[in-house]
Amino acid sequence: MTPELPEHCTHAIELLPDRVIKRFRGTDREGGAREWRALTLLAAHAPGLAPEPWDCAPAAAAPVVVMSRLAGVPMRGRALSDV
Repeated sequence: MTPELPEHCTHAIELLPDRVIKRFRGTDREGGAREWRALTLLAAHAPGLAPEPWDCAPAAAAPVVVMSRLAGVPMRGRALSDV
């Protein structure tokens, strides 16, 4: 089930320990396909730079892209000079 998204949001993100699930609005039919293309191109030409593409359901009522979750420290609230 896709959560109700605020009008200004294009997608919802679910963070799991090993993966990220990105659910796009049903009205954004191409959003999932664009995300999938970007992830698969990066995986092929720059492995390790971005999450690994795991699954894609572009024809779903709300398109879904599943990718690996990268380790790291959240940058939210931190000054760029602190990283």
